[in-house]
Amino acid sequence: KVLYLIGGAWRNLALIHQKRIQYPLRLAHNYQLNPHEAQILSRWAYSEEGCAELMAWRGISARRAETLPYAGLLLEKLMDTLKPRHIIIAPGGLRDGLVYNDLSGKAKQTPALFDACRALAHGGQESVDFGAPLFEFLSPLHSILPQTFALKNEERLRKAACLLVGIGKGQHPAHKAKMVFQTVLYAPLPGLTHTERTYLALMLYASYTDKKTTPNDAATQRLLLPEQRHAARIYGEAMRACVVLAGRSREVLGRYTLSFDEKHLNVHIDQGFGSLMIERCRYRLERLASSLERTLCVDINRS
Repeated sequence: KVLYLIGGAWRNLALIHQKRIQYPLRLAHNYQLNPHEAQILSRWAYSEEGCAELMAWRGISARRAETLPYAGLLLEKLMDTLKPRHIIIAPGGLRDGLVYNDLSGKAKQTPALFDACRALAHGGQESVDFGAPLFEFLSPLHSILPQTFALKNEERLRKAACLLVGIGKGQHPAHKAKMVFQTVLYAPLPGLTHTERTYLALMLYASYTDKKTTPNDAATQRLLLPEQRHAARIYGEAMRACVVLAGRSREVLGRYTLSFDEKHLNVHIDQGFGSLMIERCRYRLERLASSLERTLCVDINRS
């Protein structure tokens, strides 16, 4: 089974391990080690060489450093006894568990990731009101959008991205894509592996910019396969097109519907709203259609 490690000593060991192997994310939250990696780390931590390095490790107090060799020894004994499939640094602690145990059954069934996304987007009412309708609006295209995770998980990540689509609003236009990427990459969002977290960050990044490079290419290259990077960018492009189309208004978004056939991406517009299809909207939708290997077809209801 999976061994979850709870507490500051494990988190510090994980961050040290990331530094030693030049891992591209400095984030202990849900960090995963295979048994071989954990064994190397544990033996190093309590070795004479490791103890000396830990006591001099920059950014760790002497009091904490003194505990880490013992944590390494304990990890090795846990590995020998439990023989886990892999090891995960728990995103929470004992207090989080106590709070969770006291929650009602209904609260426990609520997806924590979506609650966290709503909390992160809080402050921009456009984000709060626009995210869920945006996900529903794009749902007709889900079968032709690139998919790299199991369908249920892919849709979970897509919905999370939609709930976060407005977090860059109001930021400096030259920097907001970078700021959104970094925020999502390191935000305390539960229920995400490092691969899923990077995928989500790239979707949001692509919803703000066409740039091929990111603020952390080392992470996207190491943690995402080429097809995952491609899929994330296309969904980000889809979100961007809808934001331009509706101006972050759920009421305006409700005046459009999407459909597709083998050759076309179809946009249907309610009567009286055709004038909103300005050049910039058409450009974004044409880019999306091209990404899906289709041509754009705009249908304005004139009845």
